Amino acid sequence: DLHFFLKRARTDAALFGSPRAHRDRVAGLAGLSQPAIATA
Repeated sequence: DLHFFLKRARTDAALFGSPRAHRDRVAGLAGLSQPAIATA
């Protein structure tokens, strides 16, 4: 079952964009500044 979940998640990211891209878009539409990229 996990294999199907991971495969679906990868396919969705390829089709619709990554979660990060969606967060950046919502932040931009809300007028929030882009968060700094954290390096760990």
